[in-house]
Amino acid sequence: MADTLVQRLLTRFRGPAMDGATRDLIRFNRRKWKPQSKTDNVVLMGLFSWRPTMCAFSHAANHFAERTGARIEAYFFGRGMDPVVLEIYRSFGARLTLGWFSTTRHEAQARQLADEALAAVRNLDDIFRIRFQDIVLGDLIYDSYIRYFYEATVRLDDPRLREIVEKTFLIALACEEYFARHRVTALFPYDAPYIESGVVHRFAIRHGVPIYALEYHPFALHDMDTAMLAGDPADHRHWPSKLPLHRFAPEIFAGLEPERQARGQEAAREALARHFQGIIADKVLAQYGAPATYQGSAFSEPGSEAVFAKTGRPRMLVMLHDFCDAPNVYRWALFRDFDEWLEFLLTRAALTDFDWYVKPHPNRHYDRRMNEANDRITAELQRRYPHVHFLSPQVSNRQILAEGIDAMFTVFGTSAHEFAYHGVPVVTAGDNPQIDYTFNFHARTRAEYDRLIRTADRLEIDIDRADIEKFYYLYHFHPYEQLPSSVSIVPEAWLKLPNLSQLESSTEIFRHFIESDSPERDRKIADYIDAFLAAQTAPSIIAA
Repeated sequence: MADTLVQRLLTRFRGPAMDGATRDLIRFNRRKWKPQSKTDNVVLMGLFSWRPTMCAFSHAANHFAERTGARIEAYFFGRGMDPVVLEIYRSFGARLTLGWFSTTRHEAQARQLADEALAAVRNLDDIFRIRFQDIVLGDLIYDSYIRYFYEATVRLDDPRLREIVEKTFLIALACEEYFARHRVTALFPYDAPYIESGVVHRFAIRHGVPIYALEYHPFALHDMDTAMLAGDPADHRHWPSKLPLHRFAPEIFAGLEPERQARGQEAAREALARHFQGIIADKVLAQYGAPATYQGSAFSEPGSEAVFAKTGRPRMLVMLHDFCDAPNVYRWALFRDFDEWLEFLLTRAALTDFDWYVKPHPNRHYDRRMNEANDRITAELQRRYPHVHFLSPQVSNRQILAEGIDAMFTVFGTSAHEFAYHGVPVVTAGDNPQIDYTFNFHARTRAEYDRLIRTADRLEIDIDRADIEKFYYLYHFHPYEQLPSSVSIVPEAWLKLPNLSQLESSTEIFRHFIESDSPERDRKIADYIDAFLAAQTAPSIIAA
């Protein structure tokens, strides 16, 4: 089972070469972090090879282990474990104890479970019902198939689907055994929408384990939602979002002191103004790894030629997503994937008297095959829907707004609040960060969505810019002001450099991490983690 087609197609685990800086980091970690005590308590983390994250993990894992009386262990169900990455994690105490080697004795049972699960699959909706005992796995299987095989949707007659399902049950069986033998005090996952980490994530939720996301600039911890929604636990839509910091509800902002509210809105206004001017050297963008950091802003200078034909008809814009990238990352969606969403939307668009324009997602991944898949799927959409005008992904949003549109449609994109800020009615098609606000139309049923498509030329919505500023403040600034760490793994001077991503991915970050080590940094991180853990006993400022 170790060399199946699926395993060969799982995300490649790119790690650093063993150069001098890497050797220095390993020696540094071994000196810095003391041996761990023998205990059944475990801080469990997914092996993630991004260099700044590994540096941040060394602090987070050891401080969490000390404070929860645990040892550090790691898991990895991806492809091709890099021995250098493995050695870096070992150097700060994180031993790999959960992985493909944990699944070999479960192969026969995994095959049987896959047979039983697939025997009940008659349509795409049935995939979402696949589960292990009371743990839903179907949405992870669905999104993993799309991501690993670069497809727009799942094909039931594809033999690769069976391999994904069987592999999912292998991981589940290994997790069942692991969580029965260990008391996991904290989980730091990676790529929760996909089976290689998502299955571990689901087991942690079921076992009541606190789950955290970690950022390296600034050094910041975030709770991940682990609360089940009311309803049938066999429905994947009742399981938590796979992203941290999901809720940014108005009542959170309303609970802040008036002075902080005023400062927060001003910070949001200034950041939004820079963003809409196409300025990308912004801390907000750097923190969140926006595509603009790598290739230019979506609000770049307008071009010299008009984007829209002057027909006199109402204009509607559809903002595409990456087709292969986790359509079910949030708690619920009106459609199983982005292909089904567009089939529903563009088929009905053909029945209107409006001009419909589609802008592909501007992000160009490091993954060549994902780029090719997005281009292939977009070309097929152009063939299927000749009445729709497809724009270049490089078309400036500033130019789109300047020429004017009557409405915009997205599933859950950040464009929902960006276009609303300019007075454009925006229609979403599922759960999203703005879901608690009324500056967008959040369709809850397909019938409602159909009505919004047909009446897109006369959508009336009261958009209060102040609400968007409040949301934006909560989304980008509030977590760091509420509990500031005053520590960054990345040098501040790097943040405005055009080659930031290259610097972060080089072993120069290891050198900086070692050279910037100090008792003061240790104290700041330790105090931050102490404060973060202490806050877990109080009502969360961001939890539902």
